[in-house]
Amino acid sequence: MSEKPNFRPWSDQIATLIATFGTVQKQLRGLPESSFEALRRINTARDALHTAGIPGIEVIDRAAAALEGECVRSEAEFWGLLTEACSTTSWKVFGTTNRRLINQAIFVSQDGQSVKIEGLPTIFTPDVPRVMAALRDQLQDIESSESDLRAFLDLLLRAYEATSKTGSECNLEELFRCCVVELQRPGFWRNPVKASFVSFTRQAFRFGLSEILRRGMTAPDGRAICLGSTTATKDAWEIFSPGEQRVVLAGRISFASIRGDHGI
Repeated sequence: MSEKPNFRPWSDQIATLIATFGTVQKQLRGLPESSFEALRRINTARDALHTAGIPGIEVIDRAAAALEGECVRSEAEFWGLLTEACSTTSWKVFGTTNRRLINQAIFVSQDGQSVKIEGLPTIFTPDVPRVMAALRDQLQDIESSESDLRAFLDLLLRAYEATSKTGSECNLEELFRCCVVELQRPGFWRNPVKASFVSFTRQAFRFGLSEILRRGMTAPDGRAICLGSTTATKDAWEIFSPGEQRVVLAGRISFASIRGDHGI
């Protein structure tokens, strides 16, 4: 049996046109403040129009051109705008390359229109408000009060005594892992349940070390943190050194009664 001939071929074309306009309306309705996201949605609408054989619409093309200019400026001025935004929250930005340390805790890197925040799988655009919102989520649990830092120093000492041999230097990565173990409640390892796990991030560890060094805090017996370098790059930590005012690679740690500069 032969197929029934389509005497109204234009009806399919109109249906496609209606669907196309629906896609365009969905993409253009309520454009977000982010220039990058707004441009992405406008380009999606333009692609839909092009696929349907509809020539460019001037107002949409003008909007796309303006947004492209805003995106280029945001990319070029990202570090300046981010540093300015961080200053309003009393976060310092360390570094001069396309990878910089925020608040002695977390690294942010930029590669063109891609921005990566340490510890997050999401790739961001150079949209400073969105990047700042993500940084606040990451840094909100990092405490800097005297009592919090004292508690962290006590944790370091317990982990150090459990890790080092007769007070010698120990591996900084091993010390971090020992800190995570020390933080868990009694009995956790007999019945490890995710909901009972006490989280301790690398960013918090990095910040705590730098802040203790910056404040010159010592253990009750007068010993101070001493950081040492390492040849094992995989175990090295990037730590902000208050003494040198730059990020250094540290792989070893000890507590010793010393005078002068504490650590590298």
